[in-house]
Amino acid sequence: MQGTEELDFRIKLDKKDFVSFNMEYRRKFYLLFSLVYFLLAAAMFLLINNDEPPTTLTFVFAVVVGAAVVGAVQLSFLFTMRFQVGRMFSSDRLLQYEQRYVLNDSTLAVLTQVGDSRFGWDKLYRAVEYRSSIALFVGRNRALILPKRLLDAQLPNGTAEVKRLIRSCLPPKKVKFRR
Repeated sequence: MQGTEELDFRIKLDKKDFVSFNMEYRRKFYLLFSLVYFLLAAAMFLLINNDEPPTTLTFVFAVVVGAAVVGAVQLSFLFTMRFQVGRMFSSDRLLQYEQRYVLNDSTLAVLTQVGDSRFGWDKLYRAVEYRSSIALFVGRNRALILPKRLLDAQLPNGTAEVKRLIRSCLPPKKVKFRR
């Protein structure tokens, strides 16, 4: 990157931001989990119903039963996860502090009232864009969450400016942004 461009902004996460990020982060897992539950429920229904050979109506009922099981499981996961993630946010004081981010071509600094952290871009695991946030992963399961609404409110070019800087500092294989 040319020059020493620096982005300086503040993030104060709220529970809604944290829950939203976790829902988006775990979406693929839940979709896969739903597919497995659907197949298991439909197969169990077909096994229990001893039609030789199975009729079209049996297959239709198997699909309906599978969909009902997936719906019930998804609703229970949704409520359980929202509750667990909300409790996790409420008990993690560090997440609730205002964080000042200073990004430049060589480092990513996170400054809070309890301490500072500095990372070289090469130490970041990856950067991923979600619908409502950008996550800078400092480990496989540990991310710095940058809500887009806060970036857009504080920076002249908002999210686009942060994404451009991240793209220029990280190798393409570590960046997964939406188009």
